[in-house]
Amino acid sequence: MKRDEGGRSGRERFIATLDRFVFVKNGYSIWKHIVPIAIEALLLLLVSVELPQENLLRQLLKTLERKDGLWVAAAFLTVVAGLVYVATIRVQVKQAYLLSDGDRRRTACTSACYVLVCTLIAYVVLRSVPSVHTSFEVAWACLLLGLLSLTGIGWSGPGSWVESVGVKSPDYTEGRLAAKDIAEMLSTLRSQARGSVGDVQGFAEAVETVRSSIKTNLAHEPVWASGQLEEIHDRLYTLTEQIKKHFPIDDESAVADFPTACRYQGEAQHAAFISALRALVEYWPEWSFDKQR
Repeated sequence: MKRDEGGRSGRERFIATLDRFVFVKNGYSIWKHIVPIAIEALLLLLVSVELPQENLLRQLLKTLERKDGLWVAAAFLTVVAGLVYVATIRVQVKQAYLLSDGDRRRTACTSACYVLVCTLIAYVVLRSVPSVHTSFEVAWACLLLGLLSLTGIGWSGPGSWVESVGVKSPDYTEGRLAAKDIAEMLSTLRSQARGSVGDVQGFAEAVETVRSSIKTNLAHEPVWASGQLEEIHDRLYTLTEQIKKHFPIDDESAVADFPTACRYQGEAQHAAFISALRALVEYWPEWSFDKQR
């Protein structure tokens, strides 16, 4: 099996490319969304050739076919359900990825993908009824039921079973917050003439929090995604060691130079620290001195 420079097979490269657009990771989102709904759809098809009149999908279709003002409420429900689902996916994406550069892309593509799949499943179920013909109302009913299913209303199955069988998604919430704090710290430090012990300690603790977040979540990462995270982890470790070496808190003069080094100045004295900090700008551009000026 051919592998690239990072040791990934062709299958892993394909998944990694797909994951740039759709929340794939270790299959968490697939298990969480499609499987419960697909199982219930198949059960529904097996137990009845014709959907019972009290079925939610039939009730939605009847409501949308009426000519009174109820379609306004249905339209409002469709919009709200869509927004709730997109917001839910956005939260899941932000938790599952340490770096934020693909948040919007993954949220949009993942939401569109699962809404389409669930709408089609609802359409297949509804089309099992001989008397139902394709129409705008049918498409709308299927879309609305798909959205309600994805948001946990109507015919959706329990989502907690995914975690129960051991499929877990990484949670980088703390790491992301710490990375944001580091960007704010750097912006403040670079405007200061002198540093303090609190500046050095706060910065070092935030770096360690990001590193700890990676270490904790690596067990939940697929093999193809762990390589980059391990590299980031190693670079953060190098930065931590350089902070300890160049800015010991018991050395007042060294601590005072911390803002200067954060501005990439004094390279002769703090070259290793500056190099370690610059190595992480590749992943967090907002840490760059050029971006903050």
